[in-house]
Amino acid sequence: MSEIRRHSLRLVLAGSLGAVCTVASAQDEPQVMLRSDDGRASLSGRLIAVENGNYIVANDAGNFEIPVQGVQCEGAACPVPAPSIGGLVDLVSDDDSIQISGTVTDFVDGNYVVETERFGILSVDSEKVSCTGDGCVQIQDLTRAQVLAGAATATQTPLELPTDPDIQPTTTAPAATPAPAAPATDGSDAKVRFAGSDTVGLGLMPFLLDDYADYLDANIDRTDFSETETLVRYLNASGQELNSLFVNSTGSGDAFDALETRQAELGMTSRPARDAEAQRMRAAGAGELRGSDNETVIAVDSLAVITHPTNPVTALTRQQIGDMYLGRITNWSEVGGPDAPITVLSREDGSSTRGVFENAIFDGVEPPLANRVTYPGGDNPEMAAAVRSDPTAIGYVGFSYSEGLNRLDLNSTCGIRTTATPFSVKTEEYPLGRRLYLYNRADNLPAEAADFLKYVLSPDADDAIAQSNFVNFAVERQPHSPSRQETLYRDLDEPTAFQLASVLDRDLPNWDRLSTTVRFPTGSSLLGNKELNDIERLIAYLADLPDDTRVAVVGFADSRGAFDFNANLSQRRAASVAAAISNLGGSRLSNIRFETKGYSELAPAVCNDSENGWRINRRVEIWVQR
Repeated sequence: MSEIRRHSLRLVLAGSLGAVCTVASAQDEPQVMLRSDDGRASLSGRLIAVENGNYIVANDAGNFEIPVQGVQCEGAACPVPAPSIGGLVDLVSDDDSIQISGTVTDFVDGNYVVETERFGILSVDSEKVSCTGDGCVQIQDLTRAQVLAGAATATQTPLELPTDPDIQPTTTAPAATPAPAAPATDGSDAKVRFAGSDTVGLGLMPFLLDDYADYLDANIDRTDFSETETLVRYLNASGQELNSLFVNSTGSGDAFDALETRQAELGMTSRPARDAEAQRMRAAGAGELRGSDNETVIAVDSLAVITHPTNPVTALTRQQIGDMYLGRITNWSEVGGPDAPITVLSREDGSSTRGVFENAIFDGVEPPLANRVTYPGGDNPEMAAAVRSDPTAIGYVGFSYSEGLNRLDLNSTCGIRTTATPFSVKTEEYPLGRRLYLYNRADNLPAEAADFLKYVLSPDADDAIAQSNFVNFAVERQPHSPSRQETLYRDLDEPTAFQLASVLDRDLPNWDRLSTTVRFPTGSSLLGNKELNDIERLIAYLADLPDDTRVAVVGFADSRGAFDFNANLSQRRAASVAAAISNLGGSRLSNIRFETKGYSELAPAVCNDSENGWRINRRVEIWVQR
C-alpha cells in the first residue's frame, strides 16, 4: 500500500471497507482481523472500541474507523451481536404471515421478547424473522474497558495476524455462501425441480401431480423420499419418460435461494417476491421476477369463517372476530346473537391455514390466543365437523368445506359488506385470501417446465385446484350484488359524481358481472402477466356466448385524486383491457359487441382507507348484458 499519512484521511479500497485514519500510539490491545463481506479487503490490528457503529482498530499506520455493516470480525476480542433493550423493532416472518412491531424488552435463548401495543408481550424466534429498527440484534457500541474485559474472558484461540500492519487486500476468493439443502439424490435428475412453500408443495402440488398425468396421457411412477420430498416420473405406454417432477416443500424464502443457485427450475411461494429477493435475482442474472413472464399466479388460497347453520349471526367485523379469538368477546349476545357462550375453534400452532386466517384478522400479527380457544385437531374436515356439531361454535375452513354451514360475511368500517363466496374470492375482493405463485429464472426454463406451467394455467388444471380446496380462475357469472346500489350515492359531494352515479345506477340491473377482474398499479393502465392469462380464459368463455352478445368493459379507480381525473383514468383502463381482449381474441370474438365504461371511484369493492383497499378498487370489471 502507498504512503499512509499521519493526518486524517479516507481510504477507498477494492472491497466494501471504508475507513478514517488518525494518529495512533502502540497499545497492547486485543487483536482482531476485519474482512469485507466480499472477501476483497481486510484490516488487522488492535481493537480499541466500538463507537457509533464503527470498529476502532489501531495498528502502526494509525487508528481506523471501520463501519460494522458489511464487515466480518475475527478474533477473541470481536464483540457478540446483541439487541438494544428498549429499542423499537419491526419483525417480519419469511413468509410474511407474521408482522410484529414493538419495543424489545429482553432477548432470551435466541428469542426477541417484544412488547406490542395491541397484543401485549410476544416472544419471537430471531432466526425465523427479519428485523429492522434500532432494537435489532447487532454489534453494540463498546468502550475500551468493555473490549478489554470481553477479550479477557474469551476462550477462542488467539488470532494469527499477518505481519504487514497495513490494510491488506486479500487475494483469497471469498467463502461461498452456503447453498440451500440439495434435493434428495434420487430426485436430482428430475427434468423439473420445484422448491419452496409447503402451502403450495404439500397442499396443492399433490393434486396437480396426479392430474398432470391425465394431461399427458401418461402413467405415474411416484417415489416419496420424505414427507416433504416427492419425485414423480410420467411414462408413456412404452415405458418412456415424458417428464419428471421433483417437489421439495419447505418455505417460500427457499424458493428464491434454490432459483438463485439453480437447484430448482420452479420456485413455489404463498406470497409475492420481496424487493430484496427480486433485486438479488436480477443481480444473479435471473431477470425480473415480479409482474413478468417469470411470475405465474396459479391459484388463490382463501378461507371462510363459519358457524353452526342455526346461528342467526350472519356478519361480523374483523375486529369482532379477532376479539373472540383473544377472549375479549365471549358471548354471542355481544354481537347480536343468542345468550350463549362462544366456542372458539382454531388450528394448531404452525398451521398454514391458521397463518392465513391470523394474517387477515390481526393485520399480520400472530398473537397468543385466549386460553378458552379449543383445537379440534386434524384439518378442514375435522374443523367443519366440530362446528357442525356445536350450535355455539365459530371456526374457519377452506371454502369447499364450508358447504352446509353458516359462512359469515365481513363488515368493514365504511359500511361495505363482503359476502364469503367463491365468486368474491376469484375477484380477490374477499379479505381472507392470498395468491399462490410459481417463479422461474428468465434464463432457465426447460421445455418440460414450460409445459407444466401451460398445464397449470389452463382449464385442464381447474378441477385439481378445486379438489385441493384452493380457488381456481375459471370464469363465473352472477348478477350484481344489491349492496352496490344501496351504497352508490353515499358521500357524493360533486355534481359530476352524482350524475355519473345515476348512470351507473341505471346500468347495474341490466348486466351480470363475470369473475374476471383486472387490477392495476397506482396511476397505471398497463397489464401484467396474470391479467393477460385471465384475459385468455375470458376470451375462451366469451367465444361460447350467443351471437350479438353485448359485453361491457368497465373501469374503476380508487378515491385518491380528483373525481374527474379518476373518471378519465378509469375509462383509459377500460379501453386498455378492451384493446387487449380484441387483439388477443381476434376472429374468435366475432359474436361479441364490445363497449367501454368508466365510473371513477364509484361503487368501491372495499373501503378506500388503506393501501390494500386502494389496490383492490383500482380494477376493470367485465359485464355481460342480460
